[in-house]
Amino acid sequence: MHSMTGYGRGEGICGEEHFLVEMRSLNHRYLDCAIRLPPEYSYLEESARRLIQEYLKRGRVEVSINAVGEGKAGTIRVDNGLALAYYNALKELSNLLGIDFAPGIDIFALYPDIFIVEEKEPDPENSKQALEIALTAALKELLQMRRAEGDALEKDIVHRIVRIEQVIKDIEKRGPQIVKEYRAKLKERLSCLLDDEALDEERLFTEVAYFAERANITEELVRMSSHINLFREALDETDAIGRKLEFILQEMHREINTIGSKSGDSCIARGVVELKSELEKIREQVQNIE
Repeated sequence: MHSMTGYGRGEGICGEEHFLVEMRSLNHRYLDCAIRLPPEYSYLEESARRLIQEYLKRGRVEVSINAVGEGKAGTIRVDNGLALAYYNALKELSNLLGIDFAPGIDIFALYPDIFIVEEKEPDPENSKQALEIALTAALKELLQMRRAEGDALEKDIVHRIVRIEQVIKDIEKRGPQIVKEYRAKLKERLSCLLDDEALDEERLFTEVAYFAERANITEELVRMSSHINLFREALDETDAIGRKLEFILQEMHREINTIGSKSGDSCIARGVVELKSELEKIREQVQNIE
């Protein structure tokens, strides 16, 4: 089981290409990648996205990719014609004004347009390989953190499922007792109303049978047990299981609502409240599972 929350960092070098990658992931219904790349490397975005999809199935993933500047300075070329034109113009101006003209080389720093900076183009193959190395390292670190948090979530969820199973068993034991108590209360009430008149046992039996049918929660308890088994089986799967668990929880919640509406017993009502409370806590945990 993996959670959807994590952080990873990776570094990749190939030739003169050097990348640092940082990524964070948060809860999200689907896989949503936000990738930030330097403009000159924008052509790598699609390959980066495909690699992320190989490792992750769900979550909002924010990826920051930075190219390290080493080896990226390129070259500087001098515009000889323009430099010479500046020199001749200064010399002509000095003769016109009668000023001695003995310039140092640093004077040309005043005229930056004579220097032409030629930026080095990134090597596509080396760039792609360096990014893949950095991204893979970041993804593995991210997965390690998501797996560790997933283990903690699973322990908590299993603990709550065990408690749900216990409450279900208590409700199951309570079911037959409700009918007996209802029969005794109904008989006592009818006896008080009828005084010395004979009690119609057949009518009493019919009323009790009707109540027993109306309050019967056997089917709901059986389906609830089935959902719990499905939930446990899903926990052991290695694929992304978050959405599957959410669906099973919805079905469990539906059965519990039916149990609560059918039974007017206070003991079962307390059990239903506890079941809903545990399911809500599990639902909050499941929302962070991939």
